[in-house]
Amino acid sequence: MRRRASRSEQARVLARRVEGRTVLAVALWTLFCLLVAWGSRDLVSALGEAIAANDSAWATYTVEDYNVLAETGRFSDPRKAYQVVGGYDEATGEEVFRVRDITLYTRLHDLKAPAAVVVYLSGLVVVFLWAQRRYLDAFDDLAAAVTDLVRDPAAPVRLPEELSVAGRELESVRRERLEADEAALAAERRKDELVTYLAHDLRTPLTSVTGYLELLDESPDLPEDARRRYVSVAHGRAVRLGDLVEELFEISRFNLQTIPLERSRVDLVLLGEQVAEEAMPDAAAHGLTVRVAADGPCVAAVDPGRAARMLSNLVRNAVAHGDDGTEVVVGVGRASDGGVRMTVRDNGPDIPEELLPHVFERFVRGDDARGDGAGAGLGLSIVEEIARAHGGRVWAESAGGTTTFTVELPR
Repeated sequence: MRRRASRSEQARVLARRVEGRTVLAVALWTLFCLLVAWGSRDLVSALGEAIAANDSAWATYTVEDYNVLAETGRFSDPRKAYQVVGGYDEATGEEVFRVRDITLYTRLHDLKAPAAVVVYLSGLVVVFLWAQRRYLDAFDDLAAAVTDLVRDPAAPVRLPEELSVAGRELESVRRERLEADEAALAAERRKDELVTYLAHDLRTPLTSVTGYLELLDESPDLPEDARRRYVSVAHGRAVRLGDLVEELFEISRFNLQTIPLERSRVDLVLLGEQVAEEAMPDAAAHGLTVRVAADGPCVAAVDPGRAARMLSNLVRNAVAHGDDGTEVVVGVGRASDGGVRMTVRDNGPDIPEELLPHVFERFVRGDDARGDGAGAGLGLSIVEEIARAHGGRVWAESAGGTTTFTVELPR
């Protein structure tokens, strides 16, 4: 047999209210009954006398006659009740007994106590049912609140004070639903923006590749240097297309969780130098330099390919947004919790404060704010996915013309 789970806070609050209401109602009913009983004593006596007088008249007997009747059992019938009052005859002064039959009065009097108990207990039942009805009212109130919440989540939850706990929980659910709806709408807008962006960003290099290839095909007599230049431009556009498609495939694979990490002991300083060297041509084209600043040897158990991709995405992002003539600094060192820390710092436009908490969300692009139109808004999301897969975390800071992305991973 399963044990009943402990009561919720709302159940305890409602139970205390209903129990208090029940106790108060019982106390008031009991007090009312006691006051009625005390105040009706004289009325009951007068009523009993009226019943006895109406039911039987007084009969007067001399002592001798009374004794004879008593000896014959006239007044000892167990089914009868008599009232006997001794006295003297006013005319003769002779001692007499006055007797009357009070059987009906006695029977009614005997029923008074049981009747009072029945009335009192019946009242208790009515009081208890009235007090306990609040439970049913609470169910009605909760059902109405849930129905209103489903029908119109924008309307605030309204419940009585005794259901305040449930009211706060439903209000929390309402706010979470509104936030989820808003997030879903924002994601839908970002997806629409992404589709528009991809339609443009894929079509532009694809048109360029197609155009240069058609030109090469239709102009066999082009000078060799022009042919090489056209091929180089087409190749660059094709590489750009490949990068976009790879980003989409990469984030999809992380969504499906189909890429297991293949960890090994990796020298992160050497990894940073390799990534910086690969980024140098692009950095030089932007008028930037890339250097590595390490606190000393730093080795961690990571997936070398994924870690390189993570660091490369951060460096490419810094190169894309750094000001001409500045440098991108890749930092490698120990974290305060004993893990490893990698940072990528650039000097350029700040990320807007309102966008900073969302830079790692998919399809979020800060390019307009930082002055560059490249990127599908997936590169930083891939960084966060890789960091999480390693059991680490990543965050961004941007102020005063300096933007720093920090990754911390366990060793």
